[in-house]
Amino acid sequence: MLSRLLLFLLGILFFMCHANTSMQNSHTTKHILATQRKTQEIYALYGLLAKRQDIAYNSQWRALLHYEGNKSLINKTSPFFISPQGYKNPKAEYNAFIHAILIEELHALTRPDKKSYNDSTSVLCQYPARLTFIATQLYGTERKQLLTRIYAKHCVGLDMFRNSVDFDSIALEFAGESNNMPYSAMGHIYLTAQHMQAAYMSDATAANKAYTISFFAAPNLGLNPLTYIRIFVGGVKGHVVLMPTKIVQQEYLNDEKRTLYNFKLLLNQQEKRLLRQHLWELKDKEIHYKLITYNCNTAMRKILAVANPSFDIRSKKPLQTPTEYLALLHKKGLITQQHITLPPKKQAFVKKYGHNNVLNTKKNSRISIAYAGFMQPNMPYISNLYNNIQLEFSPIYIDGRNADTAYKEFMESKLAALSMGFDFNVLRPYINKFELLRLKSVLDFTKTHSLSKLFYIGFESNLYQPSNQKSFLSLPNTSSHIMPTIEVGIGIGAYTTYTKWYILPRIGYRYDILHNIYMGFEGGLITSFKAYNHDFKGIFNYTYFYDFMANNRGYDGALYAYFGMAILKNMDIFIESKYYHTWIKHTKIPYEATQLLQSNIGISWHF
Repeated sequence: MLSRLLLFLLGILFFMCHANTSMQNSHTTKHILATQRKTQEIYALYGLLAKRQDIAYNSQWRALLHYEGNKSLINKTSPFFISPQGYKNPKAEYNAFIHAILIEELHALTRPDKKSYNDSTSVLCQYPARLTFIATQLYGTERKQLLTRIYAKHCVGLDMFRNSVDFDSIALEFAGESNNMPYSAMGHIYLTAQHMQAAYMSDATAANKAYTISFFAAPNLGLNPLTYIRIFVGGVKGHVVLMPTKIVQQEYLNDEKRTLYNFKLLLNQQEKRLLRQHLWELKDKEIHYKLITYNCNTAMRKILAVANPSFDIRSKKPLQTPTEYLALLHKKGLITQQHITLPPKKQAFVKKYGHNNVLNTKKNSRISIAYAGFMQPNMPYISNLYNNIQLEFSPIYIDGRNADTAYKEFMESKLAALSMGFDFNVLRPYINKFELLRLKSVLDFTKTHSLSKLFYIGFESNLYQPSNQKSFLSLPNTSSHIMPTIEVGIGIGAYTTYTKWYILPRIGYRYDILHNIYMGFEGGLITSFKAYNHDFKGIFNYTYFYDFMANNRGYDGALYAYFGMAILKNMDIFIESKYYHTWIKHTKIPYEATQLLQSNIGISWHF
């Protein structure tokens, strides 16, 4: 009896073991078959994408790579590209991307279904906008499969970004020029993102849900002239940065006293989704900041072009400023102005004089041509025998001589302005001045509690023609002998309805024959007004220089008068007069003449 029972139990155990082995084999077979099906599906899908080489030539794929012409504006060494040729070959970047995604998908077959992806190693997690765009170029089952892959992956950082940054309401915001910061000459443009109902939330809730996305040069540019040269010729490190809006506003409004202009972007939900994904793609990617080819405005233009190619609007000149870009977007109906946020110390000023109309300013490049006549009042026998044509070119600027009432305060900022001429007496061209950087502001101290400022780095010629004995002749200088000059000044100003009054002392350094440190004292008035549907500008000032070493500029006193009229929106006619004289003679540098009067009449075109 016992033996029969043992045999029965052994039979049951054998059956259970055999059944379990059969079930395991069945599960293994099913898993292998499922893996094979998934593998075949992956190869079929990405094989199809590999054949779709036309996608690589699509304008929106090029926009995703920030192409302009035949190359990307993003530096070729940036980790933004997968292919080493990606910066100049959109097809190579497309193929490298498809291959990288294919390899990742095949490796994913061995992963647990719910395991999260590392954003820094997963190609799909790093470039969701690229895959989303490619999906829009497919149809039917293939399109659905690709979109499913994008949202089925567990990308930790990307999911956190989606959940924390609300893209219901997207806007372009422009931080106006700061009279404190030379590097703010063009202002700064960036994106803001917040909840659609932010206006109905409490201030604290809305602030916590609002972010800015901006492209910054990595170092603080400050007042170092070498840094400005670097961003002209080679660029400095830059990054796309996500920051809470409340921190950005604190810096711009309170610290730098910059007015913020907010413009709503007219985008649909699909465009907003693609925009958000592309902003994630730029995260942690080092991109060279170059003042001419890739600045904050270029970055915003290229980023928005990913969402909608209509936003890739630019002028024919190499550099486009934020105000020019905003004016073009507004003209095309792609933005609407929402609101203006004023710094606390500027509210009283705006209440009295109004705010700047950044959509109605003159274009930010200027070229002028003028007849220049010279005469020496103390030498009437040679009278005005000196006649020149002078040409000025300011590619990046806000020029204080503009006949323009769009800006209510007086502010001047120039980068790389060049002044040249042609001497008819000796029939030769010459360079008169090269302004590397010029920032000048005249502010109403009582309304803004801010001081007027001057910062200047440039190369200038002596007023008179040099001779061979380290002295200067009585002839106006047309030798192209320009030497370095640096000036820094702080003063006060006061405004009436149409006129700005100011006093602006300064200290400077200049080299020509010898090193010269000097003090300058400038006082004057500036008027701008509109009459008969035309803008007018008048400037009158006097500057006296006290030299610690010797006068190596040709004069120690300068009286300046200017009057301009806008005959068209972007065209002015002007007359100006400059009277130079010397009060204190220095024996270290002999001059034949002590007075010179220059009179110019010309026309300027803004483009």
